[in-house]
Amino acid sequence: MVLSVREQVVLIVVAISALTVASSPLLPKSDIVQLFFESIVVGVFAYSLLVLYDTAIGVLLIVDFDPNSDC
Repeated sequence: MVLSVREQVVLIVVAISALTVASSPLLPKSDIVQLFFESIVVGVFAYSLLVLYDTAIGVLLIVDFDPNSDC
């Protein structure tokens, strides 16, 4: 669980870094550079959803969640 939380924090830092570099005036304003950084951000977002799903499954297993039980 701690590893998943740390991974989420690293993914947030990577996404913020990619967005910061993408908006930098020092980079050439070409479509390929823009596409590269947008692809990084989308990839980080998709991977973070996968990590979030795995973390949620782990939490639900720990609390012994049964979706078929009547509350």
